[in-house]
Amino acid sequence: MSYLYDFHQIPNKLDIKCPSCGKRALFEHGAIVKILLKKDISFFKQNDLFEYRLFKNDSGHSWHGAIYCANLHGNSTQAIHELPDGYTPEDWNHESSYLSNKSSQFGAVSCSNCCTRRRHFLNWPADAFYSIQVKDKILWAYNRDSTIELRDYIASHDRDIYAYNWTFFLLHIPTSFKKRNIRDTVIKKLNKILK
Repeated sequence: MSYLYDFHQIPNKLDIKCPSCGKRALFEHGAIVKILLKKDISFFKQNDLFEYRLFKNDSGHSWHGAIYCANLHGNSTQAIHELPDGYTPEDWNHESSYLSNKSSQFGAVSCSNCCTRRRHFLNWPADAFYSIQVKDKILWAYNRDSTIELRDYIASHDRDIYAYNWTFFLLHIPTSFKKRNIRDTVIKKLNKILK
């Protein structure tokens, strides 16, 4: 598999295999906010709404973070209250949280099949619900929409990458899955998991 296929940033919400029943479940990354003062660390460590983690930045310096998983609490930040000074519940919206999800694979999974709803550490791409194996290589997609576009892209003869919503993802599909002699096998397997 190409390096870029493995590396580019993962979307905030993913379809994964439910850790309890194996059916399709929704994973959402937790929103991370940097803890501003050392005196605030104990609040976030003791509060059940948050997961406390110690992170390292690119230069090796450690920093403290509080992770909030909105999909465990009605997909909102309304459960957050009585925060230390300097924080607001809106800090944990994904648009304003401190770091992108590539800093932490921590989040929450919710399954409509078995009603599982819990914190989860993402093991991507092993957790991917939409994944197939072809000639000892794994091809995966983030969710149903990206899987449909992946199938359509591989099936197309002109492969106009800009005709798709998942352009960046499709740009990094390893060549081995796009070859003419394997195309039918890939499409057949993708169709099977889409049913």
